[in-house]
Amino acid sequence: MEQKTVDRLYQQVEYENNRTEPPEGFPTLPDLPAGRYNSERFFELENEHVWPNAWLYGCHMDDLPESRSYFLWDRIETTPVIITRDKDDKIHAFHNVCRHHGAAVVDPDQPKGTAPRLVCGYHGWSYGLDGELIGVPDKRDFVDLDLSCRGLLPLKVEQLGKVIFINQNLEAPTLSESMGPMYGDMEDYDWGNTRLVESRQFHLGCNWKLGVENFLEAYHLPVIHKATVDASFNYKGATNSLYPGGQSRMAMPTPEKDPGDLAYPRGAMLDIPTASDFARKNIVTYTLFPNTFAPLTSTALVFLMLWPIDKDNSRFDVMWFGPDWGEGERPEGWDMAIDHLDRTLAEDLAALKLYSSSRKSPAFKDLGVVLNYQERKIYNLHEGIDRAIGVENIPEELRVEQVLEAFHEED
Repeated sequence: MEQKTVDRLYQQVEYENNRTEPPEGFPTLPDLPAGRYNSERFFELENEHVWPNAWLYGCHMDDLPESRSYFLWDRIETTPVIITRDKDDKIHAFHNVCRHHGAAVVDPDQPKGTAPRLVCGYHGWSYGLDGELIGVPDKRDFVDLDLSCRGLLPLKVEQLGKVIFINQNLEAPTLSESMGPMYGDMEDYDWGNTRLVESRQFHLGCNWKLGVENFLEAYHLPVIHKATVDASFNYKGATNSLYPGGQSRMAMPTPEKDPGDLAYPRGAMLDIPTASDFARKNIVTYTLFPNTFAPLTSTALVFLMLWPIDKDNSRFDVMWFGPDWGEGERPEGWDMAIDHLDRTLAEDLAALKLYSSSRKSPAFKDLGVVLNYQERKIYNLHEGIDRAIGVENIPEELRVEQVLEAFHEED
């Protein structure tokens, strides 16, 4: 993070702490149409345009621990993906669809492991870990079958250190282009020296966007998090940076307290030496469009990710990463940090449960969602969704007005 960016963030924190109203010239945010959450048509548009063109978390290199490893990515049920590490340690990603009859090549009951080749369990077509079709039983019965044209269908793959991202669109901008100014910030955290520490998975009875939105504002902290993060962070001093494409960053000051009082007990955990001084005095969170909220500190890195099941249900993944501690047990501070987040997330999940029925009420259809200045990252996310879909493809009653472009920042 460049010093001029740090200086600006500190100025913004001071401004946020002392302001008595939204800044002059900031627009009134239009209500979000209810149909964006409960319309089957809008859910279909997201599936058609948003997810196939977005950079999504695939896995960590710890999921592919050696050459010839494979990992089945199933976070979007309709788009199963195989991520592989071939004999030369190159990373690939492919649709889990055999080029013969379309059966799954990797059995969901054996979602990870090592193998010299991937073999479809239906007719025995086999593929190298590089996706090439290398074996077809009774090839004599096929006329002019060109194996070189029948390999597994690839996805685009990039890495941020040991974290692997995938994109169905082979023509998509690079990961760094997509993330914009945040990419340089993220590099500060030495992802090439990380380990996958812990993971959690939950089912939410609500639209995926509601889960993401819960983490894009600190307005709710003093209401539902009185005993957890509200005691650790100064939410009124939170400063939000908006970026194109629905991306955003939030920096929230951490009061001077003993390590045991913090959400992340930094004194009992390994330090990330490349992390900025700003990251040591604030919790900095990044919104990676469309579904990832990443709170990062100088000791612990977390991805909170929401995935669509249907318009009324979603999957919620929590992934913990941290500096590699080598052999032996993980540092004792991890137990405290994970327990603290578990308790915080339990409060969030209880709040999100309230949406499971209320958002289906006929009353909500006529109301929509009202947003304030503190919640502008939510509106920025929705603007990004509409741009990904193409505003012209969205029924007029489901669109959001594009009002925040003038407030996008360029670090």
